[in-house]
Amino acid sequence: MEKNTTSLVKDKALKGFSFLMGREMLMKIAAIIGQLALVRLLAPELFGIFALISFILNISELFTDLGLSMTIIQKKTCLTSEELSSIHYVKLFMATFICCLLFVFAPNIHFIYNDFGQIETLILRILSITLIIKSARSVVTSIFERELKYNIISAIDLSGMILYYITAVFLAIFGFGIWSFVWALLVKELIETILSWIKSDWLPGVVIKISLIIPLIRVGSYYQMSFITGFIHQATIPIVAGVLSTPYYVGLLDWSSNAASIPRTFAENVGRVSFASFSKMQDEKETVSRYINKSFIVISFISLYFVIATIAFGKELISFLLTDRWLPALPALYWFVSCTFFLNGTGLLGNLVLALGKTKLLLYTSLAFIVLEYTLCLILFNAIGFTGIAMANFISIFIMFIYLVIVVRKAGIKISFSNYILKALCIGAITFTIGLILNMKLDSNLLSLFLKLIATSMLYLLLFKLFLPEVLTQFLKVIKSVLKK
Repeated sequence: MEKNTTSLVKDKALKGFSFLMGREMLMKIAAIIGQLALVRLLAPELFGIFALISFILNISELFTDLGLSMTIIQKKTCLTSEELSSIHYVKLFMATFICCLLFVFAPNIHFIYNDFGQIETLILRILSITLIIKSARSVVTSIFERELKYNIISAIDLSGMILYYITAVFLAIFGFGIWSFVWALLVKELIETILSWIKSDWLPGVVIKISLIIPLIRVGSYYQMSFITGFIHQATIPIVAGVLSTPYYVGLLDWSSNAASIPRTFAENVGRVSFASFSKMQDEKETVSRYINKSFIVISFISLYFVIATIAFGKELISFLLTDRWLPALPALYWFVSCTFFLNGTGLLGNLVLALGKTKLLLYTSLAFIVLEYTLCLILFNAIGFTGIAMANFISIFIMFIYLVIVVRKAGIKISFSNYILKALCIGAITFTIGLILNMKLDSNLLSLFLKLIATSMLYLLLFKLFLPEVLTQFLKVIKSVLKK
């Protein structure tokens, strides 16, 4: 019976991952096209201002959940309709309360961000409504995720993303400026919420029993604290750069961080499915160990290629695809994209630690690394400028990866990919060197850039075929399984 359950979970997980990757490919295509259009139509400082407003909204959203969404996914037994209904109404109340607080205190944001004026205040007040809209669908989304219905989640997310970029680009063409982001985001959240309820089999009853969810809040509070600390850990751009520099540099950093996130999406979706899957297989450590090892090897195979291509050809890619006004972001882009190789591991291992119920440990770990990263950010920002924030991010991610490997091993999960990392980095160094030589020998134009990328890609695959054939085999096996599903 246990074997059948494990097999069923693995099958659902693979299906879920397949849908998420299909969604992610289409979303990235839409995002790349949309971003290319927007960066040509709008100035970097507008991206910086919207990044600051998004940061305020995102950190406010963390206080509308109380960890209840993750509790719905992680809980071994199914929640009753009364529990789910109570969670739904409590979350709506919290979102409404936070929305009111933002509306009242929005004018005071300029004490933190000097460039926050009347227009920015008005935008924040309007977009605070999205907290209520998102909260209205959060329980439904958690139910989809608990049941590994990633086909539904994928369709809804993709629809919202496409509508967002269509709306934003259309408004930017007609000169709406930063308001292009505002109305596009409102359209996205409304459509995703409507679609979620259309696809849901569950409807909330007219019942609120706080006594039912107090035990869930106690458990969820540790998840929530972990997410808050994790969010702050990743929010060095708006917190440090936003306070110490101008929206222009925030825009450059935000763009470079988003551009570097392209190879991370594969790992993020693996992690997303992993949390729900690990939660159902908490006691099967051998199965989890195999999954962790194979997953890290496959996702790092992808991310390492992006690191090589970005560092070798990043300047040409920016010049041809964007404009030269984005070239100052290049050094930060190098550091952010280099993070992805180790960030893949921290995301995967972090989800495992959460699924094992070690929320306190992850919370304390996150707090320690927040102190480390922000200390490094302040030191390096003052020493070398805004690129120091990206460098600090790389250093802290690398240290956290090593620490989580130690934690997971102590929990009895056997992971061993140090030998693979050494060989993979050697392959990466050789490929990168050849890429640089090609860059110096060939002219700088769009055709030669295309040929250099093709040559580098073929060399990368050939080296893996020669020195790590099992990785290439595993990668192709995953791709085949995904396409089959």
